[in-house]
Amino acid sequence: MFSYYPADYGLPGTSLVGPEFGILDTSTTYTRTNFMNTLLFGIAGMELLPVRLIGPPARSSITRRIRAMAGNPQQLVDALNARLMHGTMSAAMNANIVATVST
Repeated sequence: MFSYYPADYGLPGTSLVGPEFGILDTSTTYTRTNFMNTLLFGIAGMELLPVRLIGPPARSSITRRIRAMAGNPQQLVDALNARLMHGTMSAAMNANIVATVST
């Protein structure tokens, strides 16, 4: 059943064809989402994942360095640009974020 898709299945309300959506409906989506939620965060998942469920969240050295830059918004945005966007942040985005963080 998984590998069979009706080739001509059209997406409702559009002129697009989406064969894989022919076997996916709202009920299936909710069932799969709930299954993954239970697997990752349910009682069985607690034994499998190395997650701290009790106590304050662990702070990494990266988090400490970012918090240390909170007093200098430009330095903070430059560091996040380098770390998260590999230096590709536009000047307009940079200025907008700095202005927002400053307020």
